[in-house]
Amino acid sequence: MAIMGPVLGFQGVQNNNWQVGALVVTEGVRPEGTFNIGGTMLNATPVLIHTHGNQQVWRLDMGVPMTNEFQNISYEITECERYSFSVPPLDAAPRMAFCSCNGFSSLKLMKDESTRDQMANWLVMKSRHEAEPYQLLLMGGDQVYADEMWEVDGPLKEWAKLPFDAANVAPFTDEMDKRTGDFYFKLYCRRWSQEGMKAMFARVPTIMMWDDHDIFDGWGSYLEERQNCPVFKGIFPHARKAFEVFQRQGITTQPDICLSPVHGFSLGFNLGRIGLLVPDLRSERTRDQVMSESHWNNVLGWLKKPGNELFSHLLLVSSIPIVHPSFSMLESFLGVFPGQQELEDDLADHWNSPPHVGERDRIVMRLLDHAEKTKTRISILSGDVHVAVHGIIESARHGDNNAGVITQFTSSGIVHPPPPAAALLVYHLLNQRQDEIQRGVISRMMAIPGTQYSFIALRNWLSIEPDLDEARRDNPRLWVHWLAVEGSVVRDPKNQAISPKDVKRYTKVVNPIKET
Repeated sequence: MAIMGPVLGFQGVQNNNWQVGALVVTEGVRPEGTFNIGGTMLNATPVLIHTHGNQQVWRLDMGVPMTNEFQNISYEITECERYSFSVPPLDAAPRMAFCSCNGFSSLKLMKDESTRDQMANWLVMKSRHEAEPYQLLLMGGDQVYADEMWEVDGPLKEWAKLPFDAANVAPFTDEMDKRTGDFYFKLYCRRWSQEGMKAMFARVPTIMMWDDHDIFDGWGSYLEERQNCPVFKGIFPHARKAFEVFQRQGITTQPDICLSPVHGFSLGFNLGRIGLLVPDLRSERTRDQVMSESHWNNVLGWLKKPGNELFSHLLLVSSIPIVHPSFSMLESFLGVFPGQQELEDDLADHWNSPPHVGERDRIVMRLLDHAEKTKTRISILSGDVHVAVHGIIESARHGDNNAGVITQFTSSGIVHPPPPAAALLVYHLLNQRQDEIQRGVISRMMAIPGTQYSFIALRNWLSIEPDLDEARRDNPRLWVHWLAVEGSVVRDPKNQAISPKDVKRYTKVVNPIKET
């Protein structure tokens, strides 16, 4: 059997071909793959993309000619089971799932729960996929949690115990280098072989964008002396390589998909009437910036590419929520003790952190301008915060309601548990405020549709389901559902107990743009 995989990766639509790669990890075996397309068996040539010791990572590519009907494509790879995936029609929006935070920020959290409980939402997703297939699985950050590197016996654990100043000047040793490379490789192989996620990865092509935990907690938001210390600078190339191999499947320069491989891994996909924009908000992150000026120009310039102005709906994946309660007051308080507070780097991550507000305002205003000019409906998919949240941006300066409203759906996390009760209380109090982005442009939190709750503190994920009514195919309506599975009793903001069965599904309709 393969050590890990297959993991399907989506490579875009090229010349009306649905391009998919299948990643597998083997030991001393060159895999062969066959795909059944309409009864015709086609061979997929394996591409060796990485070698680690005596283990190899391969990608097998296949382009499926799209038709006017849904297609079910079965495939088989050496040492793997037989699987299949679904391809949408040429004129239909794909059915998609979205999730984030696929792990635990500490070994203690992970050990406190059974594997079955950890995988509950993945198993529900698999069940829904079997009933009505998804064509894409969007993963908005923290596909693995590398934070356990500081808890595993060895040189990194010993380094983490050093005083702040001493750690900042300590060298990144040869032993650290070897241990770190081994750690990331084994982390992906172990984590992605677990029940539930393994089944979905083999059946639905993925689009993944990393966030901090794919490197380690808070990467990019530390004080400069810690962010640029030898140990951090030694770890990052290993995390980046693992991301390139496992999440990007060795594809870094494919035309019309990777927007800025020099700076990061931002992605853009033209899915007919649906556009999908996935900026890399982590590779260039510092305390003072999220992305560089040239990277922003590439990302926002993608919206002007020929054909992209015809989207009826643009989905922007932001690993960190753009619409979110402001923690600036708490951040300012913690800043009195720089470098000594566990939450400080998490607070500095947010768009509302003072150094990042300018970039947030720019992307919001550019998106609103684009919506007004092209009559494109824009929605944001986000994660990171370990609760389900619904937010909107409203502008009195941009045309009709469709052009002047951006909806954000935050789904977090599919595996990571929600914050503790004290944090949820603070969250509830902050959630009542609205934020003025620019004159006439505000962001505010909304109740989860169908409930009176401003957030849902349960593990959750999103199901994004197009309305396939023939009359809507040129201008598809998307139905977005939060789905949550949790075994414990949760409480609403008034501390009244509610049953998990009452909060398993929340529905929000994203209205289409009416073309003029």
